[in-house]
Amino acid sequence: IFITNSRGIIIKVNSAATKIFGYSESEFYDINIKSLIHQESQSAFMNSRISSVFTGELNSIRKNNEIFPTEIYSSIFQLSSGQERIFTIIRDLSEKKQKELEREKILSNLAQRNRDLEQFSYIISHNLRSPLANILGLTNLLEENSSETDRNNLIIRNLHRASENLDNIIKDLSEILQVRKQVQEEKQSLKFSELVESIKVSIENLITEKSVTIETDFSQIDEIKTLKSYFYSIFYNLILNSIHYSQKEKTPIIQIRSNKLLNKIEIVFKDNGIGIDLEKHGNQIFGLYKRFHFDIEGKGIGLYIIKTQIELLGGSIRIESIVDEGTVFT
Repeated sequence: IFITNSRGIIIKVNSAATKIFGYSESEFYDINIKSLIHQESQSAFMNSRISSVFTGELNSIRKNNEIFPTEIYSSIFQLSSGQERIFTIIRDLSEKKQKELEREKILSNLAQRNRDLEQFSYIISHNLRSPLANILGLTNLLEENSSETDRNNLIIRNLHRASENLDNIIKDLSEILQVRKQVQEEKQSLKFSELVESIKVSIENLITEKSVTIETDFSQIDEIKTLKSYFYSIFYNLILNSIHYSQKEKTPIIQIRSNKLLNKIEIVFKDNGIGIDLEKHGNQIFGLYKRFHFDIEGKGIGLYIIKTQIELLGGSIRIESIVDEGTVFT
């Protein structure tokens, strides 16, 4: 609770104000209440003083410069002397907002799990049943033609190939399920520059073979507290994608930069590769088993895993791409 004069200078506060904002009672006096409101919200708060009452949610700022959400009620009253005073109640909404975010995250995870179950159901009914049908058919032929050695050898080879296909699909599903389990790992500090260097070392032969140039700019922000395994996977797969889908007549150039926004970190991957036709494939880019360049080897699960990992970290990913010019992942 704050009482101020007509200019907003604080005259009196209660003990809760000191706990919420981190100032001592004496530090509050003779400062303007607008200095407790975050700069972006100050104009909305001060302009409301023209009317007699203000009620709303605005961002406030503590003594240690921490920005936090608040609910504010402000009302003007007059003393018997005719002087105006402003009575303001500021309520800390941090805990309430945190619970809302947690609830939204739980609902988002449940919705994602439901989508995953639907997609796994589709995979089982289509991708798994096809190789299984081959195995059953080939097995029946073996039983019917046990005396035909050459034919049986061919059947056995095809049976082995079908079994391998089935095994690969099961491995893919296991990898996707493992991604969701890893979210329980402890978060650690990670430097983007060090991460890129470690990936460059691990694929040094490929970089040399393809004459790949990797340019980085992490001057705005180079560190984050996160799941190292996720970030390594995200960076590794995006870099590898840019190399695999490079243009034959162009030297591959990959540019990676970080931007520090108001309350977010943005990472941008840009390449000069073959690009993707977004008008044709835009709604399938991050789908499971979706491939768009069949002349290049791949399984169609990389971008699905990247998107899953980013969303489990509370982030999002978007793509811009022009055929024969390149792709940007943000």
